[in-house]
Amino acid sequence: MISVIVGLYNEEEGLPSFIETFFKDIKLKEDFELILVDDGSIDNTKNIILKFRKKYPKIKLICYRPNRGLGNALRIGFKHAKGRIIVTLDSDLAHPPKYIRQLIETVDRGYDLVVCSRYFKGAGISGVPYHKAFLSKLSNIVTRTVIMTSIRDITSGFRAYNVNKLKKVVSKEKGFEVEVELLVKLLKKRAKIKEIPFKSQDRKVGESKFNVLTDGLGYSLRILKIMLYRWL
Repeated sequence: MISVIVGLYNEEEGLPSFIETFFKDIKLKEDFELILVDDGSIDNTKNIILKFRKKYPKIKLICYRPNRGLGNALRIGFKHAKGRIIVTLDSDLAHPPKYIRQLIETVDRGYDLVVCSRYFKGAGISGVPYHKAFLSKLSNIVTRTVIMTSIRDITSGFRAYNVNKLKKVVSKEKGFEVEVELLVKLLKKRAKIKEIPFKSQDRKVGESKFNVLTDGLGYSLRILKIMLYRWL
């Protein structure tokens, strides 16, 4: 079985489109589950999921309050996942579900973590404001230089994990930095990591939950802590 995990917080606008696109584009050779973790939403996210679960019984809903951050949502999803491979992605369709099959096939070639990369050869980004794209690329360059890895898109949350290897690391971060934390801890476990390119685009509806002005400093400090951990 394959487990696909999506952390959600106030995603009522784009969630119907994501769910329909997911089930239209997902083409796997084995059974799968879609685990939607409602991370303390205060909008109509939960009710939308309940509605779609009647149409798509492979949906598994986990919900709680208050909002605790992406790191917590992923850990809860990992705990409930039944699959041999876990895929994580966002619900805003910046991570097209059609790439999931390629992620899984690459894990099955002997990799512990496969990252869908915006900066790998053959990849691309469209519709993203210049300043947002610049900050993302700059942070990836700085981070990968410090932790000394060839992985270009360290902050990408569009990934597939071999569960047997993932079980050997313990995640503690609460926010968006969890992606960097997991990658660094897998590096320290000598995991085999592979990047594949994908075409990313900015979200069409809703708003990003990461605000550079209000979240940027805290995020940067937590990333610095993870960088230091790499060499301790």
